Amino acid sequence: KKGGKTKAAAQKQSAPKAAPAKPVKPLQAAKPITKTVASKKKSLFEEDQDEVKSVRDVVNLDHFKQIVTDDIDDDDDDDDEVGDEVDLDEEDARAKKNMFSDDEESDEELLPIERDAIQLREEEVKIAEESKAELKDAFKQQKSESGFHFPTTEELEHEKTFPREPSYIHGRLQQVSHILSNFSSLRDPAFSRKDYLALFYADCSFYYSLSPFIILEFATMFPPEELLLFLQASVTSRPITIRTNTLKTRPSQLSAALSSKGITLSPLTPWSKDGLVIHDSPHPIGATLEILSGHYILQSASSLLPVLALDPQPNERILDVCASPGGKTTHIAALMRNTGQLFANDVNPMRIKALVANIHRLGIKNTVVINTDGRFIEKTMTGFDRILVDAPCTGSGVMSREENWQKDDKDIKRCTKMQKELLRAAVDCTKNGGVIVYSTCSVLVDENEEVVDWILKQRHVKIVDAGIGFGREGWIKIGRKRFSQALKKCVRVFPHSHNMDGFFVCKLIKTGVGAREVKEEDSPQEQDDGEQDNAEQEEGGEEEQEQEDGEQNNAEQEEGDQMEEDGVEEQQEAEEVAEEDGEVENNEEPELNNAKTKPAGKSKKIHAGMKRKRAQGAPTKSTKKRK
Repeated sequence: KKGGKTKAAAQKQSAPKAAPAKPVKPLQAAKPITKTVASKKKSLFEEDQDEVKSVRDVVNLDHFKQIVTDDIDDDDDDDDEVGDEVDLDEEDARAKKNMFSDDEESDEELLPIERDAIQLREEEVKIAEESKAELKDAFKQQKSESGFHFPTTEELEHEKTFPREPSYIHGRLQQVSHILSNFSSLRDPAFSRKDYLALFYADCSFYYSLSPFIILEFATMFPPEELLLFLQASVTSRPITIRTNTLKTRPSQLSAALSSKGITLSPLTPWSKDGLVIHDSPHPIGATLEILSGHYILQSASSLLPVLALDPQPNERILDVCASPGGKTTHIAALMRNTGQLFANDVNPMRIKALVANIHRLGIKNTVVINTDGRFIEKTMTGFDRILVDAPCTGSGVMSREENWQKDDKDIKRCTKMQKELLRAAVDCTKNGGVIVYSTCSVLVDENEEVVDWILKQRHVKIVDAGIGFGREGWIKIGRKRFSQALKKCVRVFPHSHNMDGFFVCKLIKTGVGAREVKEEDSPQEQDDGEQDNAEQEEGGEEEQEQEDGEQNNAEQEEGDQMEEDGVEEQQEAEEVAEEDGEVENNEEPELNNAKTKPAGKSKKIHAGMKRKRAQGAPTKSTKKRK
């Protein structure tokens, strides 16, 4: 109460004394705008006065006033249509007065158009701030890319002693890869492309724990950006896949049985009908009742490709040269429907145990297990319709299976030599017109294209389409190496492009028996890459040839000496015959004639031997006397 009266009565009494409202000047609108926006933002967001001032600085008064004026004009047009005779100036003045009043008004007292205008302006301010932040981030990123600091020699030497964090090396790999992709515009003129590549390969070797030799081998196959994707995918585990044993169940039945146990899976369609991909499993996928019953086997998706390329048929005679642990062997038997003859060979007796166990568990009945060296198997077994050579390799396509995968040049050469011998023996075991499939779980060219190109020159075979339907073509030109155009029909699978283990598959058809005549001319890659080796081989070959020629000359010399001794004896016999010639009577003429004929026959042999020695360049008795 105020003086015995209520506050409302006091305001009512003082109302007539209030001064009439004056029109608001446009230039005085800045101060009320700040208060209006501040009151609204304070009531809604509880923000500080400094933040309100920052919003005020961004606000464009003329633009804001224009938006409000346009909305009011639209509202006035609507009122005129319904017949409301309100003066436009008075309505505009009232709206401005209500909106830009010095008194702080609540949200309930604002008109809907005023609230919409304020909300619209706040949204515009928010969008402007977000755009400014995005532009700032883009500018920082562009500045960091263009201003990449190439480490000095001292810094690189310091990194050898005190290595940087892997996250830093990974970030530098990304930056250098991006610069190499647009080298002309992002490069530092002080450094060449070789300098950037050397830094890039060194960081790859450190970050992925691989030898520089292997990194350079991969670098010949992929550009820098794709090389990063390949290395990252190679050290990442692939999805778990299983193959349905069609001799005991169907893929739909197996899928339903596993799904009932909470296992999430999907089919490997469209290229495989029997494969299933396991996405999630609450139980170990290798310890279920179905796997113990032989309804499926754990097998990678890439391992299905060689058998699909082999395309085994029932009642055929097939050989698996390197069979353990039995995934491909049991797959071949299932496609043969347990008919025909399947020979599963492996050179390691310890691995035979796993092979026999899988054959029994999956119910295979047409397979014979043998333990012999596949490089010499053609000496004991021949006449096969189809042969699978899944040769031992370095495993560069399945690096994720090993914790610390490391290989060098010696390992590659040893595997390449064994692969060539296995493939040659398989071709010799196959009957004319038979099929040979060569496959490895490696991505290196030395173990794949080079081996196939070698067998094309050694045996009568040709490459045909594998019939898989996806994958990359084989290389016919990589670095300084050149291969046959037919190698385009080979199939390559990579982890980063197909989400499968790296694999190589080639399908061959035998077109003739025996070895192919090898030309003495060297191929281009041998001339470029192995001039020193060829010179050593030629030098060694000359020494061997000289040794063989010396042995042959010694043998011929001994033969000539023996012939000369025989000639002396024959000459003595001829003289004795001449002495007895006068004493022989007429009744002994037949014996005399026989005696004369015998030395004459031997003399012809002597003259023939001398002529042969002269033709071969061997020393004769007359030439020895001249010397």
